[in-house]
Amino acid sequence: MGCKVYRHNPDAGTGAEHARRLTLDTLDTGDTAGRRRHSNEDVVVGDLYGKIVHRPPPAEQLEQRLADLCAFVNGDTPAAFIHPVVQAVALHLWRRISR
Repeated sequence: MGCKVYRHNPDAGTGAEHARRLTLDTLDTGDTAGRRRHSNEDVVVGDLYGKIVHRPPPAEQLEQRLADLCAFVNGDTPAAFIHPVVQAVALHLWRRISR
């Protein structure tokens, strides 16, 4: 997928490159930085007591969800104007939910 992270900065790189830089040396295993989850990986967010507080969407949905996100961020959808700050808030929330 070649969605640009910052559409006004063509040198910013792709979303995957950005994700790899953000997660490099921060994950339990080094081979997971900058790549999408595989369907056999069960990723959850839990609290200190082991209670699952978030389970991201299935890995099989990520390709379409990322395509939809790129279309939104690049202004391809919806037809009405959405202020860039509102787009940034929506992008942030989408990323938090989809992890």
